[in-house]
Amino acid sequence: MPSFSEQLRHEAEPIWRRIFDHPFLKEIKDGTLPLETFQYYLAQDYLYLEGFGRTVAMALAKAPDSQTFEDLAHRVMTPVERPLHHKLFEVAGLTISDAEAPYARRSTPPTWTTCCRRCRCTASVPPPPLCCPVPGPTTC
Repeated sequence: MPSFSEQLRHEAEPIWRRIFDHPFLKEIKDGTLPLETFQYYLAQDYLYLEGFGRTVAMALAKAPDSQTFEDLAHRVMTPVERPLHHKLFEVAGLTISDAEAPYARRSTPPTWTTCCRRCRCTASVPPPPLCCPVPGPTTC
């Protein structure tokens, strides 16, 4: 009889496969991901994490008691992502100012030409999750 973890892993296999088959991950692995696409991802992830941090700060401020505050703080206040982003920015030729600049002011938005498997399109479109120009679900 499989363990609970093995059972969950087996049931999630289709999801795992789609994640590992995603063009973004394949191109990173193969070393073919365009630098501009990686820079876009880094900037978006940096901005997302800032928003996440602000949300956590609000949750911490509303914690009903000290134990809840400590439990939440312990789980979310490990400073791993920001230092990693700073190192990756340097390697990718980005600055914090680049990441914080409004997307509309960037000269050439990156495109994603391998798009989703749902329609097999190869149109020049924004990176996932907004990759597919064909009406319907937009999950790649």
